Amino acid sequence: MNNIGKTVLSIVGILMRFLVILVLVFFIYRLVFQAYDFGYRVFSEPPISEEPGIDIDVTIPMGSGAMDIGEILENRGLIRDKRLFFVQERLSAYHGKLEPGTYTLNTSMTAEDMIAVMSAAEEEGEEEDGSSSAEKSSDDKSDAGKSDADKSDAAEEETADTATDEAEGN
Repeated sequence: MNNIGKTVLSIVGILMRFLVILVLVFFIYRLVFQAYDFGYRVFSEPPISEEPGIDIDVTIPMGSGAMDIGEILENRGLIRDKRLFFVQERLSAYHGKLEPGTYTLNTSMTAEDMIAVMSAAEEEGEEEDGSSSAEKSSDDKSDAGKSDADKSDAAEEETADTATDEAEGN
């Protein structure tokens, strides 16, 4: 009986160690998966909605940090996760340059776009020409589209002019 009791205790001990190791592996796997997912989202989080989105006015109070701003944007429905916004701001070229003020942001903007609009670098441009950062951001997007269209029209006109010149020369 004594040997059977020792054998049973030994087997139970082995099973308990195996169970503890199995639980630890499961939790480590989940932690690694969540860390990977969060890291992936830092660099690839899509906007809340597709173009044209909804314009939302946001006021950032004086003394707000990136986490506070992230909470404001999350509550207004502009971002999904304030912690993700905090990390994106820390890793961006605009780290520490977010300025207080009232901004018109859009649900089709990425967090990076919003950070750029609210940064001090954008504010310097606002002082020079008097337009707001958000207006400037949307103007830049439409100007880019227009310039591409203008380039296309100019190329078509140049091709037509060349064909006309060749026809007149023959």
